[in-house]
Amino acid sequence: MSRWEHRYLGDDRFPAILSALEIEHFFTLDQGELASVRERRGPLNRLALALHMGFLKMTGRTLNSVELIPPAILDHLGRHLDCVPPRIASVRAFYRRRRRTLFEHHEAALRLLGRTVPSPHAERGLVAYLRREAAAVFDQAELMSRARIWLVEHHYLLLRERDIRRQVIAARRHHEQALFKTIAAAAPAERETWVSRLLAPVEGGRVSHFEWLGAVPSSKGAKGLEEQIEKVGFLKELAANRLVLPDLPLAGLEHFARRLMSRKPTALARIKDPHRTIEVACFLRLTLLRVTDASLTLLDHRIAALWRGARERAEEARTSRLRRFRQLLDDLAGLAGDETLEVAELRSRLRGLIAPFEPEREATQVAAIRRELGRNSAQLARLLKTARAAEFVIPADHRLAVAFATLDAVAASSATALPDDVSQPFGPSWQGLIDQPDRVAALGCFRAATVMALKRAVRNRSVSVDHSLDQRQPSCPTPTAILAAVSSRRSGVARP
Repeated sequence: MSRWEHRYLGDDRFPAILSALEIEHFFTLDQGELASVRERRGPLNRLALALHMGFLKMTGRTLNSVELIPPAILDHLGRHLDCVPPRIASVRAFYRRRRRTLFEHHEAALRLLGRTVPSPHAERGLVAYLRREAAAVFDQAELMSRARIWLVEHHYLLLRERDIRRQVIAARRHHEQALFKTIAAAAPAERETWVSRLLAPVEGGRVSHFEWLGAVPSSKGAKGLEEQIEKVGFLKELAANRLVLPDLPLAGLEHFARRLMSRKPTALARIKDPHRTIEVACFLRLTLLRVTDASLTLLDHRIAALWRGARERAEEARTSRLRRFRQLLDDLAGLAGDETLEVAELRSRLRGLIAPFEPEREATQVAAIRRELGRNSAQLARLLKTARAAEFVIPADHRLAVAFATLDAVAASSATALPDDVSQPFGPSWQGLIDQPDRVAALGCFRAATVMALKRAVRNRSVSVDHSLDQRQPSCPTPTAILAAVSSRRSGVARP
């Protein structure tokens, strides 16, 4: 059945409005059904049975309503059965003489449409199906709708609404119990301190950690990035990085976390297990994923700001070079007008004028920006230290692995200059800056090259962060992919 045909499943009366297309679809009998209906005596008897069959197709239930039957349905059945239908009629009007006929029509409609009352085996199949769906569907109404669709697609008469609701609630509780056990095993000790630590005030502030985690970054600068990394560290202390729930998609994390965030912070202590553990764990895990992604975004913005500042300084230096070039032209013009100079002396003085500009002969604008960026060596070192707190997963053959190993060796030796024999993995574009005689400046350029390589690696996802939504390893399914995979498992138990 397609989705539009499911909209009336579970109804116990005729909808207020039915389109002509819907009436034709539900209340038109095929040749076999029409032949069976015409075997009945009397036009009203045939009309009533056809009405029951159409209602069963439309709602999955037998017809017991005492309300008036929509005239459009009666007109359609009259044309379909070649009889004159009553203009105004209710279900009760068809069975005033013999009430037993109503139940006979129920049984006949079920038999002709191949529907049966669910057996205990069928109910066990529904339970198994709902337990699978409960891992991906967290809205009770949607889960009840899927239970009705499963029953109809397996040719069963729908259960009563309270029975379906009972099965859905049981399936959700089963899933929550399994989720609770997984969380308790992942963080057995930290789980007992979650509520107290979330409600505790932030050091030097008036807000709780719960409110602090939900606050937006104070800026896009270094302070904002450090605040986000500090939040990541706090969440790791609460074991949020160990709360890997492969059977819970992103929609599930959001569902349980939303329930926690909709409460006042003071109400956290009053929540009972397993709901408290599940909601707090999902809040911590989802917050860690989002804060990590926000940190990576701020890291990208911060590196871009440093590059932009270096470019502006390089442009200012370019203006200064223009003034120097004008002075050089004046000096060259003076030499050209001096008739007393010998050739050897002229060449010597020309070399003296050109020598200060020799490093700039092959320098490009990009190289000038890179050199300016490398002059912020201390700021770059602070940024790299903050960024590495995010715990990037870097392949062994990646250039960042070599760069970080080199920087770690320099930091361990407390050196302020780059060693002469160090190898750089950044290619020829940074070779001249890293091989320059000034080894202190070379260290700054090495850090600048590492920062730019980190920015590029984050953007092309050649490095990853396990506790992230957008920066996970390609081989690891993202929460969105898990949701799609679980939702696609629309399988049931074969009809007995």
